[in-house]
Amino acid sequence: MTFTLILVVYDPYERFTHPRALPAAIESIFTLEGSVEVVVINNTDLARSPRTSAYLRTLPIAYPRIRLIELDHNYGCGGGFNRGIRALNSLGDILVYMSCDAFIVDPKILLKMTAVFEARKKIGALHPLSVYEDSDDANVSSEWSSQAFLKALEVTDEDPERLPADPEEAIASILWEIGREKPGTLRSPLSQLPLTFYAVRKDLFLSLNGFNEEFIAGWENIDLALRMYKKGYQSAVMKDAFVFHRRLLFRILGQAGQNQQLLINDVRDGEAVWNRLWGGVPHADVFRDLRHGKLLHRCLLRPGRLLTQSLKRQWQQIWCK
Repeated sequence: MTFTLILVVYDPYERFTHPRALPAAIESIFTLEGSVEVVVINNTDLARSPRTSAYLRTLPIAYPRIRLIELDHNYGCGGGFNRGIRALNSLGDILVYMSCDAFIVDPKILLKMTAVFEARKKIGALHPLSVYEDSDDANVSSEWSSQAFLKALEVTDEDPERLPADPEEAIASILWEIGREKPGTLRSPLSQLPLTFYAVRKDLFLSLNGFNEEFIAGWENIDLALRMYKKGYQSAVMKDAFVFHRRLLFRILGQAGQNQQLLINDVRDGEAVWNRLWGGVPHADVFRDLRHGKLLHRCLLRPGRLLTQSLKRQWQQIWCK
């Protein structure tokens, strides 16, 4: 199988050229084994981020395998990816969305993905295990949850660049652990996958018209996963592959002073779009409706789950006393 890997770069505050972020991510791409075309999308207003844009323009010279596509402003995660796809004359069998704060530590990811995609035709999208993801299904453990990241960030006075260097010993330990997993072991079906290193079948992605570009910051991955599931394709996390997620981007945007409100507005707008498209139903319940049938889920499974959760909370309160 061939892969088209698209790195969507959004750097409105000229901070992603820090050596621990974008340059390191790009260098790590070239450790990947397998047939892969690399495309970098500048999803930032060129006038607003001249330093980042100038850096990106050096990439095709430093790395002749890279193709650079420059857009005129931020189209969001999904919009930037979609425009990159449309600008290419040819595409690989599998499309990969790689975040610019991801770091490749498992060079065999693409080979492992190939084995799964070839063996299981109804797997539409894959993601390796990761760290600091909002989706707990994708984290290697609760020790590496998004909540754990926020606690670590508190020590740095909310400055991501003051976080400790990449934990090489911890990464090596994680790689050793996942190396013991049976090849091709998955967590599936899932209602969403992160966009840190998201691989999707090209034909399926195009048949769904790609990401919904009404979503600017969030929700686009969930919406796509559910539309994919409606067509009979599953999203899955690979238990024998790993990518390290630095999670710098939204921490940087979140502390960006007056521009922080722009991010908050994008998220709220995304929630409004979600509610319009999916009837205001939480995405986990949409997924359960699709899996079990709306009648069975709403009338039996959901009330039973809520009762169990209520009893568990009551027991915890009694136990704590």
